[in-house]
Amino acid sequence: SRLIFLCESMLPICARFNNLALKRDGTVVAWGNNDAGQCTLPVAMDGVTAVAAGDYHSLALKSDGTVVAWGSNDYRQCEVPAELTNVISLAAGQLHNLALKSDGTIAAWGNNNSGQCTVPNGLRNVIAIVAGDSHSLALVTEPVPSLSVTSSDGGAELSWPAPTDGYVLESSASLSAPGWNRVTNTSTVFDGRFRVAISPAGTIQFFRLRKP
Repeated sequence: SRLIFLCESMLPICARFNNLALKRDGTVVAWGNNDAGQCTLPVAMDGVTAVAAGDYHSLALKSDGTVVAWGSNDYRQCEVPAELTNVISLAAGQLHNLALKSDGTIAAWGNNNSGQCTVPNGLRNVIAIVAGDSHSLALVTEPVPSLSVTSSDGGAELSWPAPTDGYVLESSASLSAPGWNRVTNTSTVFDGRFRVAISPAGTIQFFRLRKP
């Protein structure tokens, strides 16, 4: 029966004293040390898409983007922040938790003795999170600015948001590399955007923004 159980489980999580397994039907199985109730699943635990486990507490992410926590609450690690929604990923530390939201921001709660729950001001564009015993990590990506084109007299105008430090405008007659060359036309800033006038070359041209 144990072999069948392991094959049916989608995601096993091993904590310090207990284990969780997320099954393909969205339910959770827990076993191991239950001194703080970390293996006593809440009623109606279904629709789960991810699980995480700390030393004495457990977390589940539900399909509606909400979080359920159970087990030890000595450091308020099971007090999920009010109105926490749109969560896409979870991480559990020893006594604290992180939740990554769909807008690239992070919510943190639980033990903050080492500042592990003090999210840095302005932290955005996060794509992954990890929680250690007394510290937290976030992987951040820099969004590529969008390039727009509008028709103008005798040509076109390319524009992108300003400021956009480090990006250069390149053009090519083909989408395949090599063949991309830096556009040397003078750019101006107007209405919060860099703007470059492009004259027709009689052939198809592709443009992109790239950070060298």
